[in-house]
Amino acid sequence: MVAEIGVTGARAAGGGSILVVEDDPVLRDMLRWLLEDEDFPVEEAADARQALRLLAAGRYAAVLLDWNLPDADGSDVADGLRALHGDRIPVILVSALPLWALGPRAELIGAAAWFAKPFSADELLTAVRALAVPG
Repeated sequence: MVAEIGVTGARAAGGGSILVVEDDPVLRDMLRWLLEDEDFPVEEAADARQALRLLAAGRYAAVLLDWNLPDADGSDVADGLRALHGDRIPVILVSALPLWALGPRAELIGAAAWFAKPFSADELLTAVRALAVPG
């Protein structure tokens, strides 16, 4: 199945790691391997609390954010990100929600790109390359 994607065209302001916020350990590992294979440094969070702790401690080139987390939804993480870093760090939203439901959520949080699962690894990498500047 071909992934559905939306991209707004925003670009990251600086380098650093990609923060992957995903509660599914298999998908989180796959995303880490995919990004590291392209020489992006990666940090991981399994829930919103861990993501917000990492965001408070560092600067990231981009955040890959699952909407449905066990302790919050993606808007809580995006709100924390914006409070800490403004709009300088692009969010790439990933969710099992259909695109018709995902698009409005992505716009609500100011996501630079969004993908409905399952998505194409090549399309995701294209978005990351366009939006993030590796450290």
